Amino acid sequence: MKFQLGLISGSTGRTTFACCGPYEVGVMWFVAALLVFSLAYGLLRWVHPLPATRRWPPPQVMVAAAVLTAVTAFLVWQRWPPGAAHTFMNLRWDLWPQGAVLFALGAWAGESRSLEDLTARAGRLGWTARTAAALFVAVAIYEKSRGQLESTLHSLGWPTILGTVLYGVISVAFTVWFTAVIRARWSGAGPLRARAGRASYATYVLHPLVLTAIMVLCASLPLAPELKFLVVAVVAIPVCFLTGYAATQAPGISKVL
Repeated sequence: MKFQLGLISGSTGRTTFACCGPYEVGVMWFVAALLVFSLAYGLLRWVHPLPATRRWPPPQVMVAAAVLTAVTAFLVWQRWPPGAAHTFMNLRWDLWPQGAVLFALGAWAGESRSLEDLTARAGRLGWTARTAAALFVAVAIYEKSRGQLESTLHSLGWPTILGTVLYGVISVAFTVWFTAVIRARWSGAGPLRARAGRASYATYVLHPLVLTAIMVLCASLPLAPELKFLVVAVVAIPVCFLTGYAATQAPGISKVL
């Protein structure tokens, strides 16, 4: 179910609810995609057990992942361009190629124990991601100036091809770079970080319900919408994590979350 809640604070202080479709996954599209990828990976390893470790050079693996992301995104975007509305259950098919490739990259790094090698070039990857992002924005500005930005997303011209190539580079380079930065600066040591990490998945799953409840409770506050947003944001983040952590401690639920 997709939850959308709009808070309109005028002279009447009324709250308006908007529910967009009882059969949409909404913000949970990522969980649906992750479930599909996980089931596919489990089936693959059931049919074809993990082979002897093969040490492919990480640079080659990242280049292959970027190319695969670009090619599959290019093909999918012809049918479902980024931001396309009215897709089946609002599953955001345009983002699935990127998710599938990054999932496979993470599985490879875990199976081959190559995460350290993969993230060893964090500095270069960071600059690669920044450069590709700047070029991507330049292409988008160029197409927008010609009034063809929307059609470019599902066309066969050079801007689309270049854009998907840059998209593949950004997807892989930024993800690996960001992983390296997190591993270097925030190791997860300490009870608070450990509990927050344990609760992160449950927090993602449960946060729409928690946010909706908090927004309803704050609807009657005599505050401007901007201040109300800040109040909800400050309160919601810790409450969402506390709810997620509590769910991980519940018998039965902890095995799922």
